[in-house]
Amino acid sequence: MNQTPTVWKAQNPSLTLYAFQLRQDITKGKQQVMDNADQLWEQCVALGEQRNIQLLKSLKTELRCYTYDPKDSHYHYNPRNEDQEATVEEKPYLDDWLELVRKDPQSNQARQLRFHSESDKNGLRLMGEIYPLRIHDTYGLDLTLRYRETVEDLAQLSQLNPTDQIEASIGQTLLLFVKPVNVE
Repeated sequence: MNQTPTVWKAQNPSLTLYAFQLRQDITKGKQQVMDNADQLWEQCVALGEQRNIQLLKSLKTELRCYTYDPKDSHYHYNPRNEDQEATVEEKPYLDDWLELVRKDPQSNQARQLRFHSESDKNGLRLMGEIYPLRIHDTYGLDLTLRYRETVEDLAQLSQLNPTDQIEASIGQTLLLFVKPVNVE
């Protein structure tokens, strides 16, 4: 008795990466920032370059921990700026947490950073969100990548996986959400 192998497709696959990078060494004092504290943000920019995602390429313009230097026309890591840009409502919580995305200047509200890329050769369009924050002495990253389309070849799901691009000093966790579709 021969059985035909079951063919599976993936509908609306989504991969979320939670990554954590040590920002400061508490044994050296609150103001002493680690040499590689900005590693997560630099790796997100590199991911944007690799995947041609404009928002990730220009992520430094959105983060409070970067300031613009008109002399060389670049954004530079400046962790002291995080507290300086905090709103009156955020200041009491600075020792606990801080959203790192700059507030919307008109509404003074937090913004969610959403992005998308052009369709690839398989017709899949990568979309996602990024949520960077500081929790005590650590930077946290919530990065979600997704396809809205049905993925015909499950091997294409590997394109969602940014772990070869993003490595965090404390650790990271991946969550894959997908609706399996059985094709017979």
